[in-house]
Amino acid sequence: IDEETLTLEQSETLQPILDQLRSTLMQTNDIWREFCAGQQESLVSLLEYTDWLKHLAQKTECAPLEKLIDVIGNTVANLQDQHQDMNEELAMEMATALLLVESILDDFNKLSPDLPQQIDTLASRLHQITIDHQGSDELSNTPAFNAVTSRTQEKELLAQVAQEILTNLGQLENILDKFFFEPAKR
Repeated sequence: IDEETLTLEQSETLQPILDQLRSTLMQTNDIWREFCAGQQESLVSLLEYTDWLKHLAQKTECAPLEKLIDVIGNTVANLQDQHQDMNEELAMEMATALLLVESILDDFNKLSPDLPQQIDTLASRLHQITIDHQGSDELSNTPAFNAVTSRTQEKELLAQVAQEILTNLGQLENILDKFFFEPAKR
């Protein structure tokens, strides 16, 4: 779908789907964390949630989103078929994939032009980990994925700055209250 030419009607139709995707993604993240914590039985639920994500993504007609969720679903299916143990590379790459889905949903109307390349890189890395069973030595030849990480760090930094501003404003408000409501303390 060409996000630049979305009509108001298309946008209004798409919003509930994006909201459903966000909600399902949050639940998928929780189940992924359970799997990372050693709960192998959570793979069944994870597969169901990734299937639902895929169904919802198809409704958006956003090819990069559909492809990324397909990659996530294939990775989960491979984990279930091969009963692979959790490792750090897999945990990091899958977390990155889930963050990238979140990023796509957050910036749906202004997707990065290099998004398809990012997804291809991520797909390749997940494939190497789950299908080829390559460790970190082999993965070092595949470029690391930094766009989501830097965007996430930027959001965290902005949240910290906003919290600092609110704290400072609260202190300023207390000082002004004392000045105007307690004239004896001036």
